[in-house]
Amino acid sequence: MVFCAKGLNGGLGTNINEMTLILGMRYDQGLVLIGDTKVMDGKNNFHHENKIVNPVENVNVAVGCAGFTQLAKEFNVKINFQVQTRISQVRLANMRDLNGTGKSIEEIEEGKITNVTLPYAYKAIDFLDDCALLTAQLAATGKVYDANPMESLVIIGVGDMIELYQIDCNGFKVQVPYASIGSGTMFIGDFLKKNYRDKMPLYDCILLGTFLIKYVETLEWDSNVGLEAGQLPQIFIISDNICKNYEIPKQDKDKILKEVQDRITNIRKNLLLFPNEIKLIEKPIWGKSKRPI
Repeated sequence: MVFCAKGLNGGLGTNINEMTLILGMRYDQGLVLIGDTKVMDGKNNFHHENKIVNPVENVNVAVGCAGFTQLAKEFNVKINFQVQTRISQVRLANMRDLNGTGKSIEEIEEGKITNVTLPYAYKAIDFLDDCALLTAQLAATGKVYDANPMESLVIIGVGDMIELYQIDCNGFKVQVPYASIGSGTMFIGDFLKKNYRDKMPLYDCILLGTFLIKYVETLEWDSNVGLEAGQLPQIFIISDNICKNYEIPKQDKDKILKEVQDRITNIRKNLLLFPNEIKLIEKPIWGKSKRPI
């Protein structure tokens, strides 16, 4: 969707598009977010960048948001500011609690004092609440133009809390085993539901996510979704105290890209032969990987 408005605070700027297809899944060793990288700069111009962010140092969380381009960009800037503000507030509260004890927060943070537990901390659940609040706040500025201008996916992996949350434009949070958000979701929702299996190997999740994004892009269902030529989507994982953008080994990357392209080529042939009768989701197509990553 392309629309015109008045600029931030009074609107959302001009020639702003809806964008993105981000998928979240639970895999056999953790959680993964998989996102396309195409960002529209106007009606016909675009570039590629990562859309999934982790703004909290030493806390295993990440978020990907989808919606109007300007809102999504604003979210990624403001969530970092919001998190750092909350962390500063927590630090000040701890400093006040230490007054008169002869201990400094710097010594505790540096490990020079080890027998003190600070009473306040910024936790993963606080990050989830901040994402929900910011999603709702920004979405409210776009509801003039669309009933659902923004949503987000959050993954959390702290201790026994290994959870994926979908947040709607009102800030409502729901825990889910898998989900997709963004303008490309309407074209792949049933396919994802049919082919996702609980705790799939990571390789299979990446294969499925890459296929769904390339399917939307290649068949031109949504021009706002896409990947850089020859590249995989952004892949962000949380597993066993690992929280990072995941770089898949080259041999697996090449294998996935080839399999995805072969499947899309077959679908395009069938669409030409049976445009009104083809059933793309009649049965799952992803067998369990023999080489889970």
